[in-house]
Amino acid sequence: MQTNDSEDWKCGGWADQERGQLLAGAAMSFRERVLWLQEADRLVAALESQRAWIDKDGVVHSPRKPLSG
Repeated sequence: MQTNDSEDWKCGGWADQERGQLLAGAAMSFRERVLWLQEADRLVAALESQRAWIDKDGVVHSPRKPLSG
């Protein structure tokens, strides 16, 4: 069963998702982009400190110790 509310989240696939992300990025101000990048950097640092990860060459890296400061 499909309701009218479900129309808001429908996606036509990866190409549709990519287009939506590009449009959202284009609508951001320079300041919003810098803040988004800072938050993304914090997220990556947090994820790297929590568990091991494998790079594109198949090398397993141990979790990084969080930077103090």
